[in-house]
Amino acid sequence: MTVSHSYSVSHSYTEEVRTAIEADFLLLDNDCKNIFLSAYGLDRDKPDFTTATLPQMWSMEIFILKSLSNEELSRRMWIIREKFRLQAGDAVYANYAARLPEIISDAALQQGVAPESYPLLKEDAVNITRQMQRMNYYRVQRNLEINAKKEVPIVIFFVLLAAGIFIFSLTNHTINGQSWQLILLTVYFGMIGAVVSLLQRLEQASNTPTNFTDSAINSTDIGQGMSNSYMISLVVSGAVFSVLVYLLARSQLINVLDLLPKPDAALCKVSANTIQKFLCDPYDSAQTAKLLILCFISGFAERFVPDVLDSLIRRAKT
Repeated sequence: MTVSHSYSVSHSYTEEVRTAIEADFLLLDNDCKNIFLSAYGLDRDKPDFTTATLPQMWSMEIFILKSLSNEELSRRMWIIREKFRLQAGDAVYANYAARLPEIISDAALQQGVAPESYPLLKEDAVNITRQMQRMNYYRVQRNLEINAKKEVPIVIFFVLLAAGIFIFSLTNHTINGQSWQLILLTVYFGMIGAVVSLLQRLEQASNTPTNFTDSAINSTDIGQGMSNSYMISLVVSGAVFSVLVYLLARSQLINVLDLLPKPDAALCKVSANTIQKFLCDPYDSAQTAKLLILCFISGFAERFVPDVLDSLIRRAKT
């Protein structure tokens, strides 16, 4: 799955760059086209850009910028700077624009750049384009890393689903099967809450814009920050926290803002030993749903149960 995800992300970006190169190639004059085709070993009659690698296409992009006429470069510069502003952010762009020589500033572009200023304008266009290529590369690397990490909670979810179905089928044939199923459901909902929380964090990370100062380490730090062992530990914590929610609900030691469901002992008809009484389901349907929702929250919000326990400890001290 990692290979397919990596291929789809990098392939879509590569196709985007290739389409832009093919369109820009048409803007070159015949002499520049011949030099371009010769430099990159493309067929003169029917050039095939699909064989070019991403670094080659970045090189092609720089070549085309250097080969544009002054008039085409002036029109293109507006697009390049606007793309750079959107990628780097307004603060970075404002700092960049403030440092531009007056002869190639945005105001100068509006009035028309002097002929002797075009070499400097071309150098600026190449520099910005290289910076955007760098940012796009790190963005692709980060998305590849995030997509690879998304597989872990998804696999955990389906493993839990299969295990839950199997265990539930077994408990149907045991004494107090329904009561065991309630405990299993609390554990299951706590772990699923943790899995959903992990997916939400990864989704938020994928929507975070690329920073202008990002490096290769910054772009792949999600791999170190959310290692497989860390994600598995959160799922285990979700299971433990959900059991604690169940025990707190049964004991009624603490009930902050009436969040924990209240058991109704009258609904428990078992009159055998203590274990059977503990395992019996003393909740009606509404209270059971409330319990499962809180178990899900205990896995989704990892600070929920620790905060409840802290409140219990403070009460014990006072």
